[in-house]
Amino acid sequence: MDNPIWQKITKAVTSKVALATFALLAYWEIYLSVAGSFFEANRLLFGTSFVALLLLALQIALTLYFGVSLFLSMRGGERPNGILALAGELAVIAMGIAMPIIFYYGRATEAVTFLAVLPYFLVGLLVAVALFVIAFVKKKVVAVIVVIAMTVLSVGGVAAGFALGGKFRIEEAPAVFDNGTDFSVVWCTSAPSIGYMEYTHDGETYVLYDAEDGKYRTDSRVHTVRVPYEHLYGATYRVSAAKVKKNAAKNSVTGDFITSPNYRFASKITGTSVKLLSVTDWHEDTTRLCKAAAACGEYDVLLMMGDAVRFVNEREDLIDNVILPAGRIGGGVRPIVFARGNHEPRGKYASELKSMLGYDDYYFTATYGNLNLLVMDGGEDKADDDPKNGGLFVSEAYRDAELTAIEALPVPAGINLSVCHIPLFAPSETSPQYARFSAILEKWNIKLEIAGHEHYLDLVHTAAFDTLVAGGPTDEDGFVACRIDVTGDTCTITAMNDSGEIVRTYGPISLK
Repeated sequence: MDNPIWQKITKAVTSKVALATFALLAYWEIYLSVAGSFFEANRLLFGTSFVALLLLALQIALTLYFGVSLFLSMRGGERPNGILALAGELAVIAMGIAMPIIFYYGRATEAVTFLAVLPYFLVGLLVAVALFVIAFVKKKVVAVIVVIAMTVLSVGGVAAGFALGGKFRIEEAPAVFDNGTDFSVVWCTSAPSIGYMEYTHDGETYVLYDAEDGKYRTDSRVHTVRVPYEHLYGATYRVSAAKVKKNAAKNSVTGDFITSPNYRFASKITGTSVKLLSVTDWHEDTTRLCKAAAACGEYDVLLMMGDAVRFVNEREDLIDNVILPAGRIGGGVRPIVFARGNHEPRGKYASELKSMLGYDDYYFTATYGNLNLLVMDGGEDKADDDPKNGGLFVSEAYRDAELTAIEALPVPAGINLSVCHIPLFAPSETSPQYARFSAILEKWNIKLEIAGHEHYLDLVHTAAFDTLVAGGPTDEDGFVACRIDVTGDTCTITAMNDSGEIVRTYGPISLK
């Protein structure tokens, strides 16, 4: 066509700059689809999510652009540009077919964070840019290579979504949390699912459903059921889950149930010897956490002392940094006591942790043989009116209710230890409430407080009791975990770091 305006439009649309720009948009679409932590699983493609709508708009725009560019390039004889447009069109069409498959039948993309896959996409992006630069050379052989390479890259981006998601599965071993009343068995799957637990006690098989009011819970990857102490000690159990493929008012669809291996839970602890493993303040560094825990060797009870996260901005922050490492370390066969840190209350999804753990409260007592653990919750370490809290906290009132409840508890016989994320000597915690906490320790005749928060390792002596500041990420010693061996009315402490080195030992320490 000889119309000069049409010629300008054709030249602009089929230019290498335009092709490269839209190719980058296509690559960004793949990245969002694979790594989109904004998505709510299985309610994605035609839902109200802004990102889902953005992807749909991108899909339409890219399909139209590459189609028009291909048509104009072929008419104008711009063969290299036309081949690139063809490659872009094929890739976008493939993405259009793959998107609903990923969204409805692949793993929940909310489980994959942008940062986790960003380095891989940046490398791919550099390769893609390099290929477009090479394509400027007007050689048919090079153009064919570019077509093949770009198609492989585009399809590879889609395939990465499946690779990151993988087959529906139960992730890690279940975590068995002691909530002070019974055990909470918690397990996690790779996508939103329904689940149940089976166990055998005294020759009878029991089935516990993660359900409420006659209906499975369907909107989470995390499943929690509560089991009586006497039923789980020494019992064999397994957990099962089925993926929720479609959650609707009618015609919902689930996959087949998959089942974990059998787990043989530890026998009930009797007598006066208990080995505690204390970990604290890993702040999402689960790799070092697990290395330090493994270095400490065998133990009976795992104490997770809080500050697992920086903030709880997504459910995945709790899953990835509390539930999964608890299962990894505990192996589904040992009890776990979780003491909330001052970072767990921070963020949009912070309130969901308690139900995940199956806790009624973050303060309770747990008994192992002759040893009683008084678990307390210091909550947020900033004042309620601190500007950083944005007026969202009422920690003073919360701690008043906690203290009132603990003060009313009868003091049990045996050896008593306290477990609290924030040590009572912490200089920032000078309110009268912390004097009440100290009075409780004195009433319970507690001689050892186990704490974290400070990011160093030390045994701090006061007139009334000792405080083990149990390490975590330290400047001097690496990431530190502690094994506390209680025998009778004394204990010894062995601190190990994530390099497998004994950092320090303390004891014997009198607990009477």
